Amino acid sequence: MPSFRQPGSTERALALLQQAKYERQERRRAMVLLGALFGLAVMMHMSSRVNSYMLLPPTEMADSSWNFRNGGGGVKNAQNNIEIEVRTAEGAGPQEIVVEEEEEEEDPYMAAFRNMADFNSDWRETDTPFFWHIPRCAGSTVKDIMGQCMRLTSASEVGTRDGHDHDPTLQVIDYKGGKYVNVDTTSIPGIERAKAMGLAQSGIANVVVSSYLHESSGIFDPDHRGRAFLMLRNPIERAVSMYHYIREQRPELSDLSLQDFARGQGIENNWMVRFLVNQMEGELDKSKLEVAKEVLKRKFLIGFVDEKEESVKRFQKFTGWDTKLEEAGKLDDAQDCISNLLSTGVNVSPPYELPKKGSMEWALIMHQTQYDLKLYDFALELFDEQTKKYGSKEWKKAEKTKKKGGK
Repeated sequence: MPSFRQPGSTERALALLQQAKYERQERRRAMVLLGALFGLAVMMHMSSRVNSYMLLPPTEMADSSWNFRNGGGGVKNAQNNIEIEVRTAEGAGPQEIVVEEEEEEEDPYMAAFRNMADFNSDWRETDTPFFWHIPRCAGSTVKDIMGQCMRLTSASEVGTRDGHDHDPTLQVIDYKGGKYVNVDTTSIPGIERAKAMGLAQSGIANVVVSSYLHESSGIFDPDHRGRAFLMLRNPIERAVSMYHYIREQRPELSDLSLQDFARGQGIENNWMVRFLVNQMEGELDKSKLEVAKEVLKRKFLIGFVDEKEESVKRFQKFTGWDTKLEEAGKLDDAQDCISNLLSTGVNVSPPYELPKKGSMEWALIMHQTQYDLKLYDFALELFDEQTKKYGSKEWKKAEKTKKKGGK
């Protein structure tokens, strides 16, 4: 996956943050001064209108009071964003008031996910589960669980092996006991091919898997929506895991220190927030974090690496896969398979230690993942909120016991 900083960018980022802080302070001072001047001007204007009104003869006061309250032709209610237009026909009696509500503009960030169903919306038969695969977050384990244990037909990258990326039509490919659609949804060209071939509309896939969130949303349409779920990991742990994984995969980087990695030589800056808001370059700001939180809340079922077993149960309940397995009499076998895969894991790095808190490595990784860390904390809250609807009986019981013990 791409990196979003160059060596030395950490120092530049700190300088930019300091400059941005100064600019915010200056803007705040200017806004306070502008607000005071505006308030003074309004008071002077209202005072002059009232004085003029009081000098009018009684017969003119009534007409003037209507104009004073309604601005003569109309007034805009800023709080409710409603335009009130006053129309008077010749010789007519009481005036007609037409109330017109302004159309709310669609949030450009949320518009990108219009084909992803809202988390709380009702499921349709034409909806397709979508697993957002975040690297080094047990994604390979989840994919194997879906394929080997639940026997689902997946759209990922596996189905295009052995030349199937040139097939003229969609079909299901058997590979090592699993079933895969012959499209690659883990690459942008593959996503474009899947869109052109009507993957979502075909209903051939039980689940679509990709790390490219915004691009993959284009696979779906309003009548064939995606239903998103994901697995999260503490961003510091994820960054350290990525460091070791890169060194394993690229022998020429075996001498790369964790500190150099965290300074910009390979580390991914706020990967989750960037992919949620589709900003791969430049510095992020707090507003983008708030957008990422909103997308996560409205569109995703949350799972955690630290709670893999509970998360997989929620995935099954969210998608209805558990009901289908139970109806087919295969739920117990699937659960045994899931337990085995969760205990062994897939694509797991050898044991390693995290940097000590307070160390330079820790501080640098904290800086590079500062918004992802805040998003992670927010996701923990969402996980608790989603417990009521999708949590397992065991989890709900444990949470109830925990709350009683805390009282």
